[in-house]
Amino acid sequence: MSEETKTAADFDPNQLVHRATIVRILGIADRSFSRLEAEGVMVPTEPGSGRRPSQWALAPTLRAYMQHREVKLTGSLEQPAQQRDRAVAELTQLRIAKERGRLVPLDDVVKEGQAFVVATVAKLRQLAPRMVRAGIVPASEVPRVDELLREALEEISRWQTALDLRKAAADERGQEGQAEPMTTQQEG
Repeated sequence: MSEETKTAADFDPNQLVHRATIVRILGIADRSFSRLEAEGVMVPTEPGSGRRPSQWALAPTLRAYMQHREVKLTGSLEQPAQQRDRAVAELTQLRIAKERGRLVPLDDVVKEGQAFVVATVAKLRQLAPRMVRAGIVPASEVPRVDELLREALEEISRWQTALDLRKAAADERGQEGQAEPMTTQQEG
């Protein structure tokens, strides 16, 4: 029987075979095998050297491929009981963190964030009159300062992601050429 017509059952499980044989037995493309080899899924039993090609022990290589496929299909190497145990442990850790005050409900975080924003806006709206009292800005310029603050607050209200924050910081440093103009989701 020629090497090309043999199936996995025709080989000794510990027999060393060449890449072409593994590719044929698994029914995968040579390119896929190369990717699996680069990812460390397929590790030769005897690495090649010079003109001598690498060789793989058939049984361990087939097991490694089947485990790789199982991970692709199930998302992990864990058995269902292990997945359940891990999920229970994670849930327990979350409960303990909540009881110790290290984890707070999302609603509380949102309320505190909103209160912080309201207080910040109130302080910023007091800025123009305070600048007049300090002699920094003439009273006639209060409407212009208020307008600039309003524009800044409107822009801040459109920030939705960390990328928006980085763009604003780049604009502030005078690097407008490196940052795209910010847009809102409602534009159009």
